[in-house]
Amino acid sequence: MAESTTGLYSSIHAQPQAVRELLANWDGPAQAAARLARTNRILLAGIGTSFHAATVGEYLLRLAGADAWALRSFEFVNYPRPLRTDDGVIVISHRGSKLHGNLAVQRAMEANVSTIGITGKNSKMPGPDIVIETVEQDPSSTHSISYIGALTRLSQIAARLAALLGIRSRRNV
Repeated sequence: MAESTTGLYSSIHAQPQAVRELLANWDGPAQAAARLARTNRILLAGIGTSFHAATVGEYLLRLAGADAWALRSFEFVNYPRPLRTDDGVIVISHRGSKLHGNLAVQRAMEANVSTIGITGKNSKMPGPDIVIETVEQDPSSTHSISYIGALTRLSQIAARLAALLGIRSRRNV
């Protein structure tokens, strides 16, 4: 019997190589961190697995010294906190095709705040100031490799932001 694998199985086993490839490219995360270093508050928006990534991103960015808050894209759009001119918004969307993710980007762009999109390659995400790609579109609906990709990109942004803000590791403080 021939061995067959599922998209999830393939995605899980491809994660180490995907992370190595993402860590070899810091251009987008460095540009995002430079923009976010000039903000006073960072709002992260996502739906489903992208919201889980936004939550982890909130914690990473807080450790980097930022005032960061994760929100579901639905709440960001329909029950909005007022956006201030010195805010930054990160919208996470694996495929860039979800309604509320796109509306979150639109809202941030209309408010003229720094807007960063974290999304998969060949995404349909329209309009952020900076788009940071993660991995090829995930063959699994659980978004396992794209979730790890989003976390890697958020970690890169947080690491670079911490350096820009002069935050040292808690072990070194």
